[in-house]
Amino acid sequence: MQSFFKTPKNATFQYIPRFYDERKEELEDFHNQYDENQDPDRVKSRVLRKMRSRYYSRGKYAQKAIRKSRTNVFLIAMALLALAILILAAFPEITNI
Repeated sequence: MQSFFKTPKNATFQYIPRFYDERKEELEDFHNQYDENQDPDRVKSRVLRKMRSRYYSRGKYAQKAIRKSRTNVFLIAMALLALAILILAAFPEITNI
């Protein structure tokens, strides 16, 4: 049986880190947006980059973690409810307040 509070292990990848300034890219896009000589390829790449950033902002891992968290909360609530019912059934004088 799996533990309720087991956290997934971090995935490791072999990569060479590079510096990327997302704010600088957005600022350049903002300035280039009002440029009179807009290149259609630059416009297309800007739109695609914005769509990608919105799509990947909440990845599959986050969705999976949220689903698992909700399942854990539900199971804990059911266990507490069952425990309360067992206590009330074992001690009927508690219900005669």
